[in-house]
Amino acid sequence: REQPDVVLWQLCANDYIGNSVALERRSLWNNIGMRRPYWASDRVVYADPSPAPSLASSALYRVLAGHIAILRAEQLGARSVELSLDSLPVLADSVDRITTALLRRGVLRAGPAPVLAFMADTVPPAAHMRRAAARAGVALVDVQQALRAAERSGASIHASALDAHWSAAGHAAVASALHPAISRALGAKGATP
Repeated sequence: REQPDVVLWQLCANDYIGNSVALERRSLWNNIGMRRPYWASDRVVYADPSPAPSLASSALYRVLAGHIAILRAEQLGARSVELSLDSLPVLADSVDRITTALLRRGVLRAGPAPVLAFMADTVPPAAHMRRAAARAGVALVDVQQALRAAERSGASIHASALDAHWSAAGHAAVASALHPAISRALGAKGATP
């Protein structure tokens, strides 16, 4: 078994939403609509978060249903669960515990390697992810300042106006923010970047 010198973990708000079938089922934005594993009661369980699980096996159905649901919800002025987590404290607390447990498992699996993480986005569940990381002992590196600085300098940090994934400039900004933290973590272990 390989032993890494450092573990770098990218965290996204959709990871938080996807840690609970109940929460994912309520999401307009982050529901993948297909059977997949979830962590529940200290074990992996499989569930389907889609509103109509019997139809969800069709990839075309998932794409169409997802886009139609978002359009219909926007027309009705609905808000996705990501924007109303604070009004669902019992559900949010449950997902906070699940997320913390999963992050702790990652830290244990990393062994003596330091675990660093960064938030890839800033949508509302990001605050929940940051708290879970802190409780799990995962050091968070702020990459958002580097992304904002790249944008202010005129760089296009996203792949396109319709795609929030980073462009080459976005990746370069994140790498520049991560480099010092990775170097410190490696230096503390006597390794070199």
